[in-house]
Amino acid sequence: MDRFGPCAGRRTQVSNPACDALRVRDLTYLLLSGGICGALLSVGCGGEVEISPESTSETTGNAGASDTGTGGQVPGETGDGETGETEDGETEDGETGDGETGDGDGDGDGDGDGDGDGDGDGDGDLCGDGVVQAGEACDDGNAVDGDGCNNNCDFSGQLLTSEILPVQGSASLYGVAITGADERIAVGTTVDAQVTGLMVRADSSWSSTTYQPLDVSLNDEYAVASTLAEDLSSYVGGRVRDASLVDHPWISRVAPDGQVLWTAFPSDALLAPAEVRAVASNATAGAFAVGVRTSPLVTATERWISRVDVLGNTEWTVIEDSGFAEDVYHDLLVGPAGNVYAVGSVGTADNGGDLLVSAYDDEGALLWTWQHDHLGAHDELTAIGLSLTGELVVAGTVELTPGDADIVLATLDTDGAEVWLEVVDGGGNNDRIHDLAIDPQGKFVLVGSVCTPVYVACPTMHARKHDTDGAVMWVRTGAGLTFATGTSEARGVAVGADNQIQLVGSARQNLPDPMQPWVGSLSP
Repeated sequence: MDRFGPCAGRRTQVSNPACDALRVRDLTYLLLSGGICGALLSVGCGGEVEISPESTSETTGNAGASDTGTGGQVPGETGDGETGETEDGETEDGETGDGETGDGDGDGDGDGDGDGDGDGDGDGDLCGDGVVQAGEACDDGNAVDGDGCNNNCDFSGQLLTSEILPVQGSASLYGVAITGADERIAVGTTVDAQVTGLMVRADSSWSSTTYQPLDVSLNDEYAVASTLAEDLSSYVGGRVRDASLVDHPWISRVAPDGQVLWTAFPSDALLAPAEVRAVASNATAGAFAVGVRTSPLVTATERWISRVDVLGNTEWTVIEDSGFAEDVYHDLLVGPAGNVYAVGSVGTADNGGDLLVSAYDDEGALLWTWQHDHLGAHDELTAIGLSLTGELVVAGTVELTPGDADIVLATLDTDGAEVWLEVVDGGGNNDRIHDLAIDPQGKFVLVGSVCTPVYVACPTMHARKHDTDGAVMWVRTGAGLTFATGTSEARGVAVGADNQIQLVGSARQNLPDPMQPWVGSLSP
């Protein structure tokens, strides 16, 4: 059974002549006027439309140029579908869905006021009845929040905040961590007179921000990775370029008050030229780092992983080389048992790359690898997370044809066995995933960018949520996230206990402008 339904982004589809005229690669374009996916569902369209509700109830409504997705309802429906009683003992005609109200008013909203929509005005609007009515952006008739239509009958993934942070020159943010109820930490790079690492601290609304340069040397440095330790200090990593233009991997530990505690160059003599692509902390072992090393032959790259202790001393380094050009690690995590899992790509004889996941113990011994060739030229995994059920969640891109990359999402168990793998079209000809996060409900939030002629800007910011089985819940792309006439990318994502999605990246309002740090947040 195809769990994505007829509006699906699957690679193998059965042709349906009734749909051929409607088949368009970019879902957001299809939904510019709202409700088109519903029309496609009604005729059973296959093809490369990538999102489908769990239920095909009425979910029409204009989501705006950037909004795609369906689903959601207010809670309050339980029982067998009988009408409840009003506060004066008479029955109301307010049954909704299949649920019996538990508050005695028969309106299905669970508040006892008998008005149907919870606003006290008695107008009888029913958020959750599966019909879009006045004041509702969507209504899918279920009680699943964050599935495309939220339980307040507003679209999931709505932009809550969006701000470009002013800096000299150009800059980008690459990672974000939530340190508490009212603090966010992001790390990135500024390019002005020189290249300098940058740490940004902000409140939850990004309205109050402080900037801290991460100047670890007199030469160019590039901060691309960060992780938060249990004491709320941050490990930050990237590369430093010396006067001879040789790149050196570096890691700094930064205290909660912004003080740089130490800076280390893991196995520098062994690794250089190399750079850190990701770091992950461990409560007792310090931090792990992964990245890419340029082979002395220059015609190939090598992937590597290092461990440094809490004082920055290198414990061990492992370098792996397929002999081909696309060996790299992009991301990693430390599992609950202390093992380390790294994702990236491994070079192949046809000058391409395969998807790669590697597992190590905390002493650097290789436990297993998972390698997957999706019949594309340049396949790579760029993000990894741990599901609430203890499975590895990995995401990246596969290039099915030269210049056309699609999004890949998969789960593995911690022994390296594949659970499932899905490939979806993000709507562009160069879809990229840069980071992922697991929300409090266990759903997967992926962020990156797409590039397509539908949008004036290229690349254009992209965010999406998937259910635990890989089903697409909602997708957001384009001007509704950032700016219609510039370019933008989401590079880092974190989800707080309130289920709001925090994003960082880079954007510019107009093409001639320099890229600036961008921060924002989305509803679940």
